[in-house]
Amino acid sequence: MEYDEELAQRYESREATALVWRPAWGILVTRMTGHGTAAITKFYISIAQSAIVECGTVRVFHDWSGLKGYDPEARDLIRAFGKTNDDERVRVHYLIASKILSMAIQTAGLVLGRDFASTTDRAVYDRWVEAAIAATPSEGPGAPRRSSMVPPSRRR
Repeated sequence: MEYDEELAQRYESREATALVWRPAWGILVTRMTGHGTAAITKFYISIAQSAIVECGTVRVFHDWSGLKGYDPEARDLIRAFGKTNDDERVRVHYLIASKILSMAIQTAGLVLGRDFASTTDRAVYDRWVEAAIAATPSEGPGAPRRSSMVPPSRRR
């Protein structure tokens, strides 16, 4: 999967970098590296809230494989945001460096009755993103926003 950082919405601080792409209608792809803070979490939440309002249903793909940790306040913010979307409007997939954390995310999804999926395998994650983009219309309402994250076969 191609990732053109110039097309991403970006948040940078000493502690972390967050990139967010909207490669297709109802799809968010994030890449976070460094240490998660409340500020970076608020940045993501504001984008996600806008996507939910605009699209109704959102599929989110978080590449958190470069995240080295996070502040308790950041964790609390993302949990609170997740509780406001405890229905089928938001489906979330994660790429995580730790197999233990990946299992914890999947367990949390089962406990909460949410559609969470996680993996430590980048190829699996990339296939999830590609399949989601391929499943969106290429023309008309709901067509993907143009971005170099869209696979070449779907570009005009």
